[in-house]
Amino acid sequence: MRKFSFLNLWRNNMYTEIELWDLMWSGMLATSGFFLAWAFLLWVSLRAANIAGDSDNMISKVAVTAFCLVVVWQINMLVGQVEWIVNGISGALVALQSQGTEISSGALEMIAVANPGAAYNYMPDVVNGIFILAILVMQITTIWMKK
Repeated sequence: MRKFSFLNLWRNNMYTEIELWDLMWSGMLATSGFFLAWAFLLWVSLRAANIAGDSDNMISKVAVTAFCLVVVWQINMLVGQVEWIVNGISGALVALQSQGTEISSGALEMIAVANPGAAYNYMPDVVNGIFILAILVMQITTIWMKK
């Protein structure tokens, strides 16, 4: 009797396109929970930056700056994770197609705009990079620039 593994399922071409879409949305759903938590902490960091900016306490300014940097870094990680999920599923769809399975037009469109099979990347694309830098500028200038 052969030992069960998910790798054997893939080798035997038992995954279907709909299962890959389900896998992608499961990953996105898990990521969205983390995003909600970090969006709340982003709000907290902006409030803390506003309070620290009005203070002359250098320790609180440094502590809030560190907190703001962690929040921005974690949001950057989430952006990278979403891109990684899309690239991974796109790579699996390309592999499915290369085995002779016909895939949908939606899958073909996703393959066209993604980077199928690319590794996880910490560097955001231009739009997400501008978004992350804008958050960082709002936080840091609120803390360190005089009003």
